[in-house]
Amino acid sequence: MRYYPQLPTGALAHYPLARKRRLRTITNTSRDGHQTKMPDQYSGVLDWELEYRGLAEQEASNLRAFFEESEGRLETFVFADPAGNLLARSEEFNEAAWNRDPLLQAAAGFQDPHGTQRASRLTNQSLAVQGMRQAVALTGAYQYCFSLNVRHTTSGAITLRVRSASAANESTYPVTSTWRRVHLTAGLAVAEVPVWFELELPAGGIVDVFGLQAEAQIEPSPYKKTSSWGGVFPLARFDQDELFLMSDGPNQFSTKVRITSGFEG
Repeated sequence: MRYYPQLPTGALAHYPLARKRRLRTITNTSRDGHQTKMPDQYSGVLDWELEYRGLAEQEASNLRAFFEESEGRLETFVFADPAGNLLARSEEFNEAAWNRDPLLQAAAGFQDPHGTQRASRLTNQSLAVQGMRQAVALTGAYQYCFSLNVRHTTSGAITLRVRSASAANESTYPVTSTWRRVHLTAGLAVAEVPVWFELELPAGGIVDVFGLQAEAQIEPSPYKKTSSWGGVFPLARFDQDELFLMSDGPNQFSTKVRITSGFEG
């Protein structure tokens, strides 16, 4: 598979960027004029417009080379939504998207940092470390940020890890009784797929968590809730036949890129 190039800064795109979601409604009109309408969940389309400014010559060359390799609209590639959350089911830890150790319990319906009841309580009932994880079908050559809000009910710590088959980055964070957002920035520097995002609790640990988010960048952005699909699009393609690069000065280039992908939802 081919992956949309990440900039050396760890960003996939510059701001401003735009994302548009297009859905289709199926309408059936009977002979008596009665209409039946239903959503077509398999026809959704997402469009991105990425605007780059201040690209170095090598960054511009890499982007042009990838565009030419894709032959414009012809070839597909894997695209990580720079405005989204790579994780699926970001608040539903009992769903199949999450691989959870058998003695780690996840209960929903607890108060979150916004005063609603969308947080989950994780309880490690064993005498050993227990955790949960999700695999994302992206390359370990990217830089990532894994973040969440966490607080404890008694005391404890939480470990975040980003790993591939042969490389891993992790860090352990103390947890207080008030909500705190922690994040792990990880660069695995290996072209291995998938990448796993994990969190672990020590023996007897009990914590409330909210807003789990993985991003292909080095710092966290505001949390975005996901449902059955996350922010990875394996059949994305360019929505243009030419890529225009403007030279704005010595080693300074700008361009606009349009990308499109179908999705189910």
